[in-house]
Amino acid sequence: MSMATYEASLGRETSTNYPLVNFLMAAQSDFFVGSLGSSWCFLIDGMRRTGGEVTAGYLSVNKDRLW
Repeated sequence: MSMATYEASLGRETSTNYPLVNFLMAAQSDFFVGSLGSSWCFLIDGMRRTGGEVTAGYLSVNKDRLW
């Protein structure tokens, strides 16, 4: 099943809510492992820093590819 078919089967509301809930949970986490080269992970790290989670741990799997 392709990603487009899967998202269409979920419906517009559900396919929007799932990523939003995942983003909010990741932004409020105590520790996060991600890739700062990814826009999604970079956004999560930025939200964690502005939301008071400055001391929360972040492990980047590709520190040399920050763009």
